[in-house]
Amino acid sequence: MKKKLLFIMSFLLSLGMFCACSNSDEMNSGSAGILPISEEDGHTTISDFFNSELPSDTYSKGFFTVSNQKIEEDICKVINSREELQAIYSGDKVLPEIDFQRYTLIIGQRMMPALGYRLIKQELITNTMDNNPVLNLYVNNIYEYKPAMIAPLYFWGIYSKREITNIKINIVML
Repeated sequence: MKKKLLFIMSFLLSLGMFCACSNSDEMNSGSAGILPISEEDGHTTISDFFNSELPSDTYSKGFFTVSNQKIEEDICKVINSREELQAIYSGDKVLPEIDFQRYTLIIGQRMMPALGYRLIKQELITNTMDNNPVLNLYVNNIYEYKPAMIAPLYFWGIYSKREITNIKINIVML
């Protein structure tokens, strides 16, 4: 009995050595989370703006409405200036203030095979094997049945400044 207990304890301790923690950014350098966005003196917050302009239950009236663009198209834009944001926005609301000297906005739509998909979280991974960044979109479907209709899933996120152009979108079902 003591031998079994000693063996199990040694095994667990040796396993713990492989799961060490690190304070360096090396481990986390490839992944960037959405930065926290706070209310500023009663102005429309960045999240309020994008959540209203990129609805989860219908088509956006301010983004991705260009007439020469196919509605079924997957789109991902990397925005590094206010001018770039204004160029893709056709709505009538005032654009939120974003410090593009420090931050990059990633905004897009992914066409889904049915209604009811909701974005739960997203993760930008920049240190991929082929040096092409990947944006993982973690989604679930709120409906038990899936109506046969292509519908957009809009996403957006503000990340620390990035000089990237092409991003691969990866859907992860939860």
